[in-house]
Amino acid sequence: MFLAGLSTLSREELILLLAQMKVMDSWNIVNTGIQRTAHIVKRRAFEAVQLAAERFRKPEIGAKIEEFNAKTEWNFDVVSHKIEQEIKTLSQLSTLELQVRLRMNLVELAKVDRTVKDVALANAIVHRAAKTLKIDVRLYLDAGSLEEDVATAIVTGMITELKKKLASLSPEERQKFEDLLRQEVARLTESDREALRRALGLDSLTATTLLTFLKTTSTVVATQLLISSFSFGAYLFLTTFIRATSLLLGITFSFGTYMAATSTLAFLLSAPFFLIMAGVSGGALLRKADTRIDDEFAKVLVLVGRSKISSTPHP
Repeated sequence: MFLAGLSTLSREELILLLAQMKVMDSWNIVNTGIQRTAHIVKRRAFEAVQLAAERFRKPEIGAKIEEFNAKTEWNFDVVSHKIEQEIKTLSQLSTLELQVRLRMNLVELAKVDRTVKDVALANAIVHRAAKTLKIDVRLYLDAGSLEEDVATAIVTGMITELKKKLASLSPEERQKFEDLLRQEVARLTESDREALRRALGLDSLTATTLLTFLKTTSTVVATQLLISSFSFGAYLFLTTFIRATSLLLGITFSFGTYMAATSTLAFLLSAPFFLIMAGVSGGALLRKADTRIDDEFAKVLVLVGRSKISSTPHP
């Protein structure tokens, strides 16, 4: 089912998906983390010097420091910048060339021969996602049931992580998160907001009602609701929350919603990931991290494909 959904991606959606698959690797993520940390250190250092200048009543020094700070500013979001560049490159290709590239990426992800038929290709990707989710594929008699349970497990995991993140926020972070969520809701079109409201069964759609839904609805019930109505509205729920989470973590994406709608970003910016990367030696852990990222993309493809096919009108 998910492969059929991927075949209906619009040209813009195809470009966005290919761009993230090209750029999202361990080194680019580590580089972003390093750059972001350096940026924080730089900002705090300049703030300390400016505060000292004010304390000793040296406004001319403070002004020079502020000017120098502006001159030495840089874009620390390496991933976002490279994805934007990749989008420009991919935009020069025909739709057919983009579709060929997607299939090549799927083949590489599935670790199968490029001449394999689509059914076998899809099955290999679902199996990789299932392995990541610790689902025993031997217990399934048909591919359809396996894919459905994989999709359910993906959504369950995403909701669980969202709940954990929300519960761990300080009062100040919760307020900032609600503000970010409000901005994300405002970004949606009227039709998207209506689809999201219907999917969740809400009387009105606001940042507050979305937060209340996530906090008060059990993971099992929320998963069943989203899966049973696995439409674009259900997908928008995950998209909106995870994009707001990514913004709270300090990474911004200016290219639509597909990257933000995956669990990949949350993993890449998590403490466990950077703990692993702290001991990188000889590229071994970088390769291990790349494998983990590819595992996440197998889940991404299943989720995006199923969401896309579910939201496509049928005759």
